Order: sequence, then structure tokens, then C-alpha cells
Amino acid sequence: MLEQDDPVQAEHWYRKAAHAREISAMFLRGYELRESDPVQAVAWYRRAADAGDTNAMSSLGYLFKERGDLVQAEHWWRRAVDAGDTDVLFSLGLLFAQRGDLVQAEHWYRRAADAGDTDVLSSLGDLFELLGDPVQPVAWYRKAADVGDFSAMFSLGDLFEERGDLVQAEHWYQKSAHVREISAMVQRGYELREIDPVQAVAWYRRAADAGDTDVLGRLGYLFEKRGDLVQAEHWWRQAADTGDTNAMNRLGLMFEERGDLVQAEHWCRRAVDAGDTDAMSSLGRLFERLGDPVQAVAWYRKAADAGDTDAMTSLGDLLEQADPVQAEHWWRQATET
Repeated sequence: MLEQDDPVQAEHWYRKAAHAREISAMFLRGYELRESDPVQAVAWYRRAADAGDTNAMSSLGYLFKERGDLVQAEHWWRRAVDAGDTDVLFSLGLLFAQRGDLVQAEHWYRRAADAGDTDVLSSLGDLFELLGDPVQPVAWYRKAADVGDFSAMFSLGDLFEERGDLVQAEHWYQKSAHVREISAMVQRGYELREIDPVQAVAWYRRAADAGDTDVLGRLGYLFEKRGDLVQAEHWWRQAADTGDTNAMNRLGLMFEERGDLVQAEHWCRRAVDAGDTDAMSSLGRLFERLGDPVQAVAWYRKAADAGDTDAMTSLGDLLEQADPVQAEHWWRQATET
């Protein structure tokens, strides 16, 4: 162990871990006070932000935005972006749109879209419609509609109606109404999931029957909570068939808990092949259980390279006897990430 071999280095890492926990505690304190004492919340968030916490930077932006202080909101969101936070790109775009600076709004909207934020797509359509662009609004509204945004579908209906294309207008109006209805079913199921899970299942089933695939995994979770693993497996398999990697992971875990490691490996590999990095760590754990340290190290390493700190720790633990230098390297990485 590092503590025995190099007590100075051990002390260094103990202090670093304590510092990380301290930053987390600062952020949590700010979060707890954001409603009851926003002034103190700002103070705690600032301490965490000054220590490098990007969540605190973005939270400060939202607090100042609520106060109407757009200068400070912009300042903290820009700091968050500079520190690698992509979640606030859309918020920066909205801020500049609110100021009437549509050039900057477009810049930040596009950055958000490039970062994979689908919520921004409809706003890009709105922006280009405001600018009088005859082509771009339809293109962006279609992209938003493709990911299920019923407001974008309705906007497409409006655009085609204005252009005199009543067939296309009717198509998009009807599609918007249908998706809005499904969304209402899903929302009702979500609201009832704790207080009346039987009714929640009923609403989720209606949404699934109407074509909503995102709700399939939710049905799996609800049945798992009820202890009905047969139904949970049924719905997770359906979700997995639509490409839901969370469902694949849940199936892998379910089979691992049953002791069926062959099926567990199958589902974890499917999740990895679908682009899910969390399943890499699950495969490492599976091969560790199977007594295959070579494969376990290989999968933990892939997960660690993808930024999984738990995998880094597990990799260090596995390598401790065979390669203590590499073990220390991965423990260090886990602490620093």
C-alpha cells in the first residue's frame, strides 16, 4: 500500500481527496441555501467556483439571471464554458437573444447544437424566422421535430400555412397534436410514479402503445421497483431493441445478479457496441468475477480512458500486486479527475 511505502505521498493524496470533498460540501451548502438565503448561497457557490467547481459556476449564472443581473450571469456562464461545461451554452444564447444581440445568440445556439443539445434546435428555427431567412427555419424546425419537439412541429405547420402549403401544414399540425398527447401521457405517468405506481404503469403503457419508445425503459424500472423482474426484463428488452443503452445495462446487471454471467456479458457488450462507456466498467467487474484478470484489466482500462473514476480505482486495486507503479498511477488519476 502507498501509505506504507511512501507516507509523504500518501498524505498528499489524503489531503487532495479531503480538498475535493470540501469543494463538494461548499457547492452542496450553496444549493441548500439557494431558496432560503440566496445571498449566502452566492457566497458558498463563489467559494466552490473559485476552487474550480464548474457546477458552482453555472449555478451562480442561474442565480444572477433570476435576480436580473445579466452581466454577472454572463460572466459566470462564460467561466463555466471556459472550464469545459457545455450545458450552459444554450443559456448564454438565450441571454443574448433576450438582449437582442441575435448574432451572439446564433453563435451560442450553434455551439450548443454542436455539443449535442437538442433543446436548442427549435430556438435556432425561431431565431432564423425572426431574421426573415426563408430556408433556415424549416431546416432547424425539422431537426427539432425529428427528436420529438412538438412545438417545432407546430411551428412547421404555421410556416407551411403562411406559404399556402395546406397539406404540409395539416400534416405538421396533426403530428404536433399527436406528440403533445403522448407527452401528456408520459408526464402523467411520471407524476404518479411514486404515489400510484399502478396508474403510472397504465399511463406509460398508453404512451408506449401510441409509439413512444423512451417510456419502455421507465416501465422496466417501475416493474423492478415492484419486484416483478419478469415484466421488468420484458420492458427492458423492448427498450434495448430500440437502442436504449440504459436498458441494456439494466439487463446486464439483472443477469449478473441472477448469476447468469454469460447473458450479463452479452448485454454489457451490446451496450458497449452501442456507444455506452459505463458498460465497459461492468464488463471489467464481470471478468473479475469470472477470474479473468487480463480481460478485467483490459475493460477497466477502456472505461478509465473514457473518464470513469470508479474504473480507475478498480484498475488500481487489480494492479496493486502485479504493478504497484501503475496501480498508483490509476489511483492518482481517480483522485484528480
